[in-house]
Amino acid sequence: MKSVTLIFCFISVLYISAQKKQLPVKIIEATYQTWVSGAPGGRTGIKYSIKVYISTHKKIEFQNFWLGKENLPFDVEFFSLDIPKKIQQGDTLLLTYNKINGERSENDRGKRLPINYKGAGLIELTADNKTRYFIVKMFRQLQSLRGQ
Repeated sequence: MKSVTLIFCFISVLYISAQKKQLPVKIIEATYQTWVSGAPGGRTGIKYSIKVYISTHKKIEFQNFWLGKENLPFDVEFFSLDIPKKIQQGDTLLLTYNKINGERSENDRGKRLPINYKGAGLIELTADNKTRYFIVKMFRQLQSLRGQ
């Protein structure tokens, strides 16, 4: 009887620790792509995209994005035509930032880096009013877009 109780306790601890390790968001891929507009004398830039999967039923809100140490504005794009769209479990989203070369950056929103991290970017989000951080280890380069 004692061994059955010990086994039950051990399995319960494993189950509880496995539940705690499930992250609310999974980063599927992170890419960047340089682009050139098609207009003569047009602009150039880099578009950063982070594809994420929502793996929780809890309310998710993306708060901040840092590229290196710079806090930048970003867009949350859905792969659906449902408007207005609420973030839900099972959704796949794109977090995007479009940097235009040669423009004075008014993008740094002044929010200090909340944690030191090693990687290319940092995402801050809230899940059920708890702040979480996810590190983007690197951005994979896509083929450059050239306007015509």
